[in-house]
Amino acid sequence: MEQQNQAPAPAPVAPPPVVPQPMAPAPMTPQPMPAPPLAPVMPPPAPQPTPTPPPVYYPPAPAAPPATPVPPKSSSPWPWIIGGCLLIVILILVAVVGLGWWGIREAKKEINNRINNNSILNEIEESADKFSKESEEWEKKSQDFRESMPDPEEFQKEMEKNIPVK
Repeated sequence: MEQQNQAPAPAPVAPPPVVPQPMAPAPMTPQPMPAPPLAPVMPPPAPQPTPTPPPVYYPPAPAAPPATPVPPKSSSPWPWIIGGCLLIVILILVAVVGLGWWGIREAKKEINNRINNNSILNEIEESADKFSKESEEWEKKSQDFRESMPDPEEFQKEMEKNIPVK
């Protein structure tokens, strides 16, 4: 808090930059060129046979990377589609045959179990007795209903009496 109340310190003032003064060029005086020394005149040297240069050894070039195989020309997708459909049909046939075989095996087991237990015979007899009782009941109800119905001729006569003639 105390630092906020104090005034900021003035920034230090930098001295003005020093600019270098150009120097006066040194006077150039031409100097005479020294004369070349005289060389004795000699006949040119006789040509000497040039030696054969030693054979140059070049390291073997790095092996080229194997060429990428050219992809075969694209063919029609129909053989793949037909092959896929054929595979699906074959799998379905295998499943149907497998389920049929399993179902037949289980049915044979169940039939053998019921024959050995005589349960089928008992079930058939029970069903026949039940059907017989039910049919007798329905026959009795039907007979009662027929007896309760009025005679059609008498019903006609009664209807004619109750209908007013205009």
